[in-house]
Amino acid sequence: MPATNAIPRPMDLIGSIRRFGPTGPVYEVRGVVGERNDEQAILVVEVPETGETVEIPYSHALFDPTEDA
Repeated sequence: MPATNAIPRPMDLIGSIRRFGPTGPVYEVRGVVGERNDEQAILVVEVPETGETVEIPYSHALFDPTEDA
């Protein structure tokens, strides 16, 4: 059986709920801006706590912990 540890593509993170680091605020990935390759993709995220919509690098979100919805 093949391994299922594949790194998700930037588009695969849309809709996921994550946290900025181990103790930061929660955010939801809303979209991808300029998916040229996995390292350079920028994600649009919404931070419910503040109502902000910000852009963050895919590589940062990839390592942020996920949260239960």
